[in-house]
Amino acid sequence: MRYLEFDGDRVSRLALGTVQLGIDYGVANREGRPGDLEARKILESALEAGVNCFDTAIAYGKSEEILGRYLPKEENIHIVSKISSAEFYDSFGESLERSLRRLERESLYAMMLHDSKALHGWGDRERSIIGSARERALFEYFGVSIYNDEEMKMALDIDEISMIQIPFNLLDSRALRSGWIEEASRRGKLLFVRSVYLQGLFFLERSDLRGTLSKARKPLERLAAIAEELGMTLPMLALSYVASTAPSCVLVLGAERAAQMKKNAELFSNLPILDKELVSRILSIAEDVPPELINPSLWRLDG
Repeated sequence: MRYLEFDGDRVSRLALGTVQLGIDYGVANREGRPGDLEARKILESALEAGVNCFDTAIAYGKSEEILGRYLPKEENIHIVSKISSAEFYDSFGESLERSLRRLERESLYAMMLHDSKALHGWGDRERSIIGSARERALFEYFGVSIYNDEEMKMALDIDEISMIQIPFNLLDSRALRSGWIEEASRRGKLLFVRSVYLQGLFFLERSDLRGTLSKARKPLERLAAIAEELGMTLPMLALSYVASTAPSCVLVLGAERAAQMKKNAELFSNLPILDKELVSRILSIAEDVPPELINPSLWRLDG
């Protein structure tokens, strides 16, 4: 496993995203949420591979409860959860305490906003809410999950935000084109990369691309050709691309089965580094991707 250092902490560069453990998730997921036994095996496989960072959220159904039940109570286990802006204003401390009870922890590694609404007009009220919870040692770091350039700029400018979760993948190049990764590193903020596989899009057969996803057919064919040149599958190329271009970031990958978790860890530990020419070719493909294709909330799968 590859690790990075952040503020004295050793964090695995691969984090297990656990939305799949709490709810049905992913366009390529045909089997739904794994049962508790399989969820335990997934977590065990992650720990055996050296993963020490786990991403969850209040909105992820049973995810926090599953983590609390099956993860060891060790200090070097870093759990990052997320809360909506509405809950942040209404009941931040109480919501944190409920999350900690479900997680069977005394403190979180990080709590992130699950949306950017609270960033607009950030000021004394927001700092006071965070300060009160921090005084009670309910979490170590505060962060936010962002979706676009405007939100990223706000997050970078807020001193209380130490960690930012961003979307980045073969079809979504904003993190590189807009300099998110470089600027976050310069300001000492840790980035978590989600959507590496774009909710499983890179695992789908071309015949399964319908509705909004039909717009991905041509760029995926071009990317698949690059992957074939390199002797890779498209998902392998997706992981290698993000790992190569975001070396200072934590990559959040989910798994529906323990075997998938094990495979992800093995791939991640043995990935080739893509050269600048290959990265440029991939960036040129992403240039023409319509915005609705990189935002799963805009996907329409009928038709």
